[in-house]
Amino acid sequence: MKKKNLLYMIVLLLMPIYGFAEEKHETNIRNILNDKTIDNPYEKFRLGNDSIAKNIPNMSFEEGVALYYEVLLPFVEKNVKDELSRDRAKGKIFTNIFWTYNLHGYPGDDEENDAFLKKLVQRADVLKNDTARANIYRGYGAFQSAIGNVPLAHEYYYKAMALYEAVHLHERVFLCLYNIAEKMSETRDTAGFRKVVEQMQYYVDLPSFEVSDRALFHVYAARSVYYGILYEYHPENIAYNDSSLMDNIRGLKLLENSKIQSSIIYTSYYNTAACYHKSHPESYDSIYYFLDKALEYKTGYKYVDAELEINVYIFYAKLHIEQENYKQAEKELLYVLSLLEELDNQNTAPEYTETYKWLAACYETMNRPAEALKYYKLLLENEEKRYDNEKVVAMNDMLVKYETEKKQTQIQTLLKENQTAQRIFWLTVCLLLALLAAAVFIILSNRLKRKNVEQKLYETALLSELRQNELEKIENDKQQLEQNPVKNIIENIAQAISVSIIGKNDKQTYFQRLSNIDTKLLEAAYQTSQASITGMDMKYIICFAADIEVKDISLLFNIEPASVYTVRYRIRKKFAKEASFSMIL
Repeated sequence: MKKKNLLYMIVLLLMPIYGFAEEKHETNIRNILNDKTIDNPYEKFRLGNDSIAKNIPNMSFEEGVALYYEVLLPFVEKNVKDELSRDRAKGKIFTNIFWTYNLHGYPGDDEENDAFLKKLVQRADVLKNDTARANIYRGYGAFQSAIGNVPLAHEYYYKAMALYEAVHLHERVFLCLYNIAEKMSETRDTAGFRKVVEQMQYYVDLPSFEVSDRALFHVYAARSVYYGILYEYHPENIAYNDSSLMDNIRGLKLLENSKIQSSIIYTSYYNTAACYHKSHPESYDSIYYFLDKALEYKTGYKYVDAELEINVYIFYAKLHIEQENYKQAEKELLYVLSLLEELDNQNTAPEYTETYKWLAACYETMNRPAEALKYYKLLLENEEKRYDNEKVVAMNDMLVKYETEKKQTQIQTLLKENQTAQRIFWLTVCLLLALLAAAVFIILSNRLKRKNVEQKLYETALLSELRQNELEKIENDKQQLEQNPVKNIIENIAQAISVSIIGKNDKQTYFQRLSNIDTKLLEAAYQTSQASITGMDMKYIICFAADIEVKDISLLFNIEPASVYTVRYRIRKKFAKEASFSMIL
């Protein structure tokens, strides 16, 4: 009890100190903005902005954002009169807010963060400074990537890339590609990953590209992860792992020579240790050396440093289990759990799974069945929590692949504008020559032309009549579909069943169940649904209502059975609040 009271007294004594520190930061910024010796408002903004950025590691997350948004931004909007300077200043403020969120691991509720950051994006949309807008789009892409919305993240990365490309900031286009590559290391999309790595190499090879040590490291890092994924898929090909290891070592040499002190060099040390462990599992001295070096680097941001420390200590524990040093492994894994609980008390981080798994194995080997059972149960619970999230990510990955290929084509088109212009020029010349030849031919065959024109007019009139009939038929079909959408969808499903390879008896059963469906109930649900409902949603809902087997649904829609379970979960979640679907779903 005395210890509790003492701790409470210490907290009370420290609270005014923290409050004073926050007040001091704000006072310093306001003193800079009110400095009468500086005439230029933009210069005041620049000094205030630099002061906040310098002191961000010593501030709370809320204080940093408040200083940017509630102190610096109103000053700029009121005092910086030149529109271009004002846009540039606002762009820097919005960008700094995004990276403040990023450095603190986007604390708080994701929906609240999204609402606030989306408001910043909307304010950025009207800025005339393309670079400022691109920086903000890239920041919003990083946020969406962090919360798992991969398609939207890539949409904003590509928006940023288009703007950077327009102002010839190839180095920043390159950084966006690296951000995309980072997410592809999780999706394991080797085809898409290869294209992004090739595109990164393309920009590095441009004569106008300023090749820095950090840029080369990004290429080596992306290529190393790409080869690492190939090795996971083809463990028989040790060359993939050797290539990954060599790229890691090249990146390390660059970083060590340039003295970069950040989580970038930590990642390289960690990945090098992982590559050694795969190809030279007995080289414990080398593996421990690189892991120890990784721990030396600190960013100064609690969230980032804790996440780095978690990964290293999990690796330590694996090595100690291999060496049968279970006591040390237990100690390290319990320390990892304490770090995880500080970062994610919802028990959903993927590192929980690995930690529970190794703790359970460790206790089982140490003949401590009670503790082993405890962590096996926690492992099972954690897997159940993460299952649906992983399915959502798997679906997003397909969209990412599509978006990547489409946007890559657009980027290639921009890069080949000069070649396209030349081709258009020669095509125009050829067309003019062809027109000239056609004119000569027309003069020499005037009578034949008249006959051809008459024939063409007749064919055109006939074609117009046929098209008019087709349009009328399409309009009638559309009206019929709008009047009875559910009935038509049921008929389409029945038709699909009839031509499928489903067993004859099952077909008859499904036909009977489809005919028993209450179409009026579904029509009412379709018309009154609060959530957006697509035709594909309704097809799945009807299949679930008719109790069609999962394997047969997968045959009808040419998808994997696992995807049917994912769709069922998504539809249940989407229409969970819809009373109209409660009897069906």
